[in-house]
Amino acid sequence: MEMPTKLRILTSHNPPVIIAENDNVNSTTGFLVDLLPHLLREADLTGVPYSFRLWNSSSGGRLQSNGSWSGVMGQLARHDVDFALFPLTLTQQRSQYMDYTPAYFDDGYGILVKKQDNTMVSLTFLQPYTLHAWLVILGALLVTVVIMYCLDKLTRRTKRRAHEDLLIDKQLATSTFQRHLYNTMLNLVQW
Repeated sequence: MEMPTKLRILTSHNPPVIIAENDNVNSTTGFLVDLLPHLLREADLTGVPYSFRLWNSSSGGRLQSNGSWSGVMGQLARHDVDFALFPLTLTQQRSQYMDYTPAYFDDGYGILVKKQDNTMVSLTFLQPYTLHAWLVILGALLVTVVIMYCLDKLTRRTKRRAHEDLLIDKQLATSTFQRHLYNTMLNLVQW
């Protein structure tokens, strides 16, 4: 391969990989510009002068129906430039026409969230709800216990059965607030 006298490098303003301030090709910076000396060294082109040509489009290029390419691929295919510092997506169709470096940057989208403290605390089961929600749940539990106690006091059926059936222990048949609280908690645990 014949050594070129000056490399023509196509680039475009695509932060953070290429940053061309005010479309000034002489103030081009960015990740790919920092990578350029390493690429030239690997291609045995160290010391060969180069110039940037600014491309004012973000189009990588498409294969047209007549067999020619548009965009950056068109510039390379027509030999208008020797090299492209451009965030070009690797596709099978493009790889049939051009050589690529291995993929060096994955521009996948992600969502950032604040990192949580993963220390285990004895009351972590309370965290899914706020303090207000837990107070409402506790209040509803106490109201349920009171309603059950009052309904049992008003219903005389329980006491009549206790007196009629000698097999029932009188202590279990008596209506107490503690017994209703115990039954309610037992039902919640089983639920």
